[in-house]
Amino acid sequence: MSESDLRVPTISLPAEVVFADGSNLRGNLFLPAASALHGGPTSPREHLNAAEEFLAFLPDEVSVPVILNKAELLALSFEAAALPAEDDPAFFERKVVLECGGRRIEGALSIDAMQGQSRVLDYLNRADRFLPVRDESRDYLVNRLRISRVIEVRDA
Repeated sequence: MSESDLRVPTISLPAEVVFADGSNLRGNLFLPAASALHGGPTSPREHLNAAEEFLAFLPDEVSVPVILNKAELLALSFEAAALPAEDDPAFFERKVVLECGGRRIEGALSIDAMQGQSRVLDYLNRADRFLPVRDESRDYLVNRLRISRVIEVRDA
């Protein structure tokens, strides 16, 4: 058996990592080419919310991937539409401002209307560690455990 027989097929997705200490890193996130939950590749949201505590990331200008501890990530961001949109009518959006240490992330949470759990507070208290937030130019997966304050923006 060769070393290549032990590798999991992956795809890469350009991303920017924002660490809890405020530093940034641009490069490519590696995602399993096959999802255990559906046909096709694993989504970034699935990958970050999986039980594993570490993930592989290839910084720009480097030839060897680094291994990142999910607990130390504040957020990952991707070009707009990198994360699948929720087209299901059971989903609705809530505009929010997330304060994470000294950073602010403004955008929309896409919330599935589970019976009795449609408030932003309910959504924040669910089990997923990384929450999707979308603005006009970027999609974010924000580490829920790094959020210090959430302000829901109501249309006037």
